[in-house]
Amino acid sequence: MASDKDSSSEDEPPVESVHYLLLSGLIDGVTASNVEGYLSNSLDKVNDVVLLGNGTARVEVADDNESIKEFLKDKHKIKKQQIEIKLTDPPDPASVSTSTVAATPDAPLTLDYYPDLIEVTFDDDIDTDAIQMYFESKRSGGKREKVVESIKTFEEGVIHVKFESPDDALAVIAHGEHSIKVKKQPRKLDIRYVPLPPVKEYDKNKLIIKDIPEGVEEVVLSLFIEKHLGLDEDDFTIDLRSGVAILLLESSYTDEELNEMVEKLGAKNLPRRKEQLTIERCEVNYSIYVAGITNKGLASEDNLELYFESSKSGGGDGVVEKIEMLGKDKAKVTFKDHS
Repeated sequence: MASDKDSSSEDEPPVESVHYLLLSGLIDGVTASNVEGYLSNSLDKVNDVVLLGNGTARVEVADDNESIKEFLKDKHKIKKQQIEIKLTDPPDPASVSTSTVAATPDAPLTLDYYPDLIEVTFDDDIDTDAIQMYFESKRSGGKREKVVESIKTFEEGVIHVKFESPDDALAVIAHGEHSIKVKKQPRKLDIRYVPLPPVKEYDKNKLIIKDIPEGVEEVVLSLFIEKHLGLDEDDFTIDLRSGVAILLLESSYTDEELNEMVEKLGAKNLPRRKEQLTIERCEVNYSIYVAGITNKGLASEDNLELYFESSKSGGGDGVVEKIEMLGKDKAKVTFKDHS
């Protein structure tokens, strides 16, 4: 009977389990579909592919341990480019939404953050040397030592940590919660990838006129604009202030047309003046920075949203896109409409 049991257990298929793979060395243009297709040829299940940018991807797969070990021993190529595949830690649910860019199946590699740079925020005063030692240790994620290239302090309790390798930053992000001991007391570290600066967006019917000499009146500016842009007086209005004016065009124009206007006006002098005007596109701004929040009742994302969507601030219901607290008394408020 014992031999029957032994033989039956030997015939049982290997137990599948979930594994997370980190792919690096992917060339530009590789899509999630490419990655999934390649892995599906060797592994039982490919559950999720997340393109992380900078030639890397994290993939959730399911197969038995022995098959995974054998697969990792092989050499791998996607689109004729040799890549590296190794096991990695599972993503932390709290960090996935802020640290990764989920891609559609046919989307190229994209990212909206610096893959080797993280922002660390903390309360109280913590020595940056202690923070560097922590992030270079195995305790900060990935079960391996890492290399910190530099640390830059932005303000009290906010630093940027740049790693030598994006893999090191990914290991830290994927680790989840972080804390170090200061005077034998644990101090929590909140981390996220540092986002890339947003792509600038410009108004389609506004230009900024700077360096207007003292004494120049609005009528002179109007005649100057009519002459060099070929516009009628009904085609625009001017809001003139001290040395600066906003040129508001009645119609919207393409970027090419507006850039041409900037070039034309910037190349001409005002009548009987030697100075040239500075002409710029008008940048659309959806966000404002709020500093010096002394009212503790306002120092939270929810309460700031209530304030900016109330009549007290001149806002209205649903005008706020999001609010980010940048410290105890600072916040960035982003609106759904720039107007």
